[in-house]
Amino acid sequence: MNLLRKISEFLTLRKKKRFIKDQRSRSMHKYSILSIVVLFVILIIMNVLVDLLAENRFVDLTAQKMNSVSEETRKVLTDLPAEVQIIGLFERPDNLESSIYQLFVPLLDKYEELSKGKMSVSYYDPDAYPSIVFGLDPTGSTSFSKDTYVVKSGDRFVIIDPMDCLIFDSYEYSVNNRTVIVGNSVETVFTGSISYLVSGDLRRAYFTNGHSESGSSTIRDLLRYDGYECKDLYLEQQGGIPDDCEVIIINLPKSDFTENEAGLLSDFLSDGGKIIMVSDFSSYPTEMTNLFALAEKMRISITSDIIRENSPEFMLVADNNYYSKGIVSDAYSSLFGIEFVTVGESRSIQLGDYSESDATVRPILASSSNAVAHYVESNPTENLVEGTKYFALHSAIDGRTGRGEMIVLGTGFISADEYISSLGTNDDGIRFFRYLIHSLTGKTVQTPIPAKFLPSYDFTNMPSVSEQTIWTVMLIAIIPFVFISAGIIVYYRRKHK
Repeated sequence: MNLLRKISEFLTLRKKKRFIKDQRSRSMHKYSILSIVVLFVILIIMNVLVDLLAENRFVDLTAQKMNSVSEETRKVLTDLPAEVQIIGLFERPDNLESSIYQLFVPLLDKYEELSKGKMSVSYYDPDAYPSIVFGLDPTGSTSFSKDTYVVKSGDRFVIIDPMDCLIFDSYEYSVNNRTVIVGNSVETVFTGSISYLVSGDLRRAYFTNGHSESGSSTIRDLLRYDGYECKDLYLEQQGGIPDDCEVIIINLPKSDFTENEAGLLSDFLSDGGKIIMVSDFSSYPTEMTNLFALAEKMRISITSDIIRENSPEFMLVADNNYYSKGIVSDAYSSLFGIEFVTVGESRSIQLGDYSESDATVRPILASSSNAVAHYVESNPTENLVEGTKYFALHSAIDGRTGRGEMIVLGTGFISADEYISSLGTNDDGIRFFRYLIHSLTGKTVQTPIPAKFLPSYDFTNMPSVSEQTIWTVMLIAIIPFVFISAGIIVYYRRKHK
């Protein structure tokens, strides 16, 4: 009897547990179905609300904020002293997702909104509206191209080719002949152009020509955005330096200046002029006697020695000691907020000892204390003394009618187009060169608007062996063990309820 009663109780308990389990299972099924239905209802309601409340509104959810404006742009647009027009010489695209104008149209719409009526954005096809070209330039002296933008304020205007605002993968273009967009400088170009057009305090910067100087188009554009009007200076043809010249930029010449040209530059310094000179080994082995003698008058010696960095901490390439980080002097670092810039194939710029000159010289860019300087064709390790070498020096001297200043750089990595195209305009060295020009002209240094790059998923730094080992153990052993253990514990707890 006891056995039968125990069997009956056991069966009754099993039946009761099965009933409770079935009840719980049915309840969970009901809750699951109800939750799914509620979720769909919420999604439908949110979709309808977004359509009703956010119609014609743009929300930038990209991590790089590709179509958002910076604080610098907001300040320019809210403080516009004059009206500005932006005219696209094409029909406004209906489908932005299939064109490059998805990087332009939403951003410029935001510009118009932030300007509070001071700026307008419009689109006209010049083939359908030929009068628009005459309205932009009544003199008829300018040739306008279709599919470009024109930024206009008063009688002044700037033509912007959208393709010039895009940054392409140089490797894909050179190797695979493919144009792959990796970023853009739309905001940099448009905000800079607007600032240039409405500026009431334009500075004049002259670039020397006639000596096979390196390309300076990128630096010129960036300076224009900073409020400079950049012009060419042909000393021999012009016979002098224009009265409105505030700074002269000599960017990597490959031939010497004449005695007459050097004399004009010397007079310019005596009258309080400012010169920034760049000379690296792209011009070697040409000896520029007259140009280098001009620097010697300012107690700066431009040598034919190349700087070799021996400190691994400052080397950029393990097997090339001639590419390194230049250390910005404390005075300029505190002023510009930049501690290091990329330098390469740099001449050694030394402090000259000229008793007839009372110029004051101070360092700008220096190597580590382990660097050497040697003649470019000599043995780089033979009888050389390690010590701090200078990539750039600044000199100032009281002249006839003002205080003349000269900056000499031995590296073109921060000024020449061929280098900037590989480093990008966001590079600290490019900003540093602009800031140097600002410091010579007394212009306030402003935060530049950087280019925006698409996200890259390439490894920038290879993990060390120890880090790789840790991650391998985590992924292969520890994480799977935790999940399996949690599953076993949950299974047994539910089974014995």
